[in-house]
Amino acid sequence: VACCRKLGPAFADPALRAVTESWRNSLKQMSTDRNRASTVCVRWATAVVEISSLDDSTMQSALSCGAFDLLSTMMTDDSDPLLQMSVIDLIEKLALIKPMHQERARWLFTDTVTQPFLQLAGGEGEGEPDPILGGPALRVIAALCKLGHRDSSLFGLTETELTIGFHRALHNFQASGELDRLAMVDAISSFASASPDALELVLNDDVTREAWLSLSVAQPK
Repeated sequence: VACCRKLGPAFADPALRAVTESWRNSLKQMSTDRNRASTVCVRWATAVVEISSLDDSTMQSALSCGAFDLLSTMMTDDSDPLLQMSVIDLIEKLALIKPMHQERARWLFTDTVTQPFLQLAGGEGEGEPDPILGGPALRVIAALCKLGHRDSSLFGLTETELTIGFHRALHNFQASGELDRLAMVDAISSFASASPDALELVLNDDVTREAWLSLSVAQPK
């Protein structure tokens, strides 16, 4: 990772291909030695996230060699919630690292990313939020909404399927404590500021409006 930062795309491209190949081989070992293989896979994934965040060219290299396909595979492996939690943290990091480059922003708003997070957060159909991963997924949705606020072309200014899915996730999320409530307020604030339609969805929904603006459930401290 340090060499990629120093030497640029000329080094980063072959490095990403080598890392991705090793990562792919580690994923194949999941069935025989999951504990060790999952740890190694998270390390490969972390390296890819660090390198691909450098600029658009490194992100394109990571996409072309299939690195983010492997990240998506790990994200959807519901047999290992701890592994999914690690991937969620990495994708949240991708959404927060600045400066935000266009290729990375576009990937974060693809169905490959948004649909699993909407499902985990309870934003798909009549589904409930995942009891373990629902909160972390909501954090990522909040980060994506902040990206949409900075670049409306990513999020859209109309009531798209993505907008409605985000709103449904916020509507269905149940805060179980003060930390959850703070995460909920942050997520709703981020969503409401993403577009006029998003703000209207929040204010016209009794559940999200109450969760966002009411002080009646606040602790004295």
